[in-house]
Amino acid sequence: MFDTYVTIVGNALTAPEWRRTTQSNTLVANFKVASTARRLDRTPAAGSTGTASLVSLVILSRIEFPGSFPTVVG
Repeated sequence: MFDTYVTIVGNALTAPEWRRTTQSNTLVANFKVASTARRLDRTPAAGSTGTASLVSLVILSRIEFPGSFPTVVG
């Protein structure tokens, strides 16, 4: 199976909910992230803000403990 790496930069809306699968004991995290696209607009020399994206994430990992996954709500 191929691994897919994705980077989402934004604010965590909810704290991760941790659980383990029953068969493979894989750690699963569920949480929501808000992200807003921004770009530099050189005319007024200020940033231009796009629309917000709200994303619900389900992350499967074989990490050993939730402390290795830094997430701060806010």
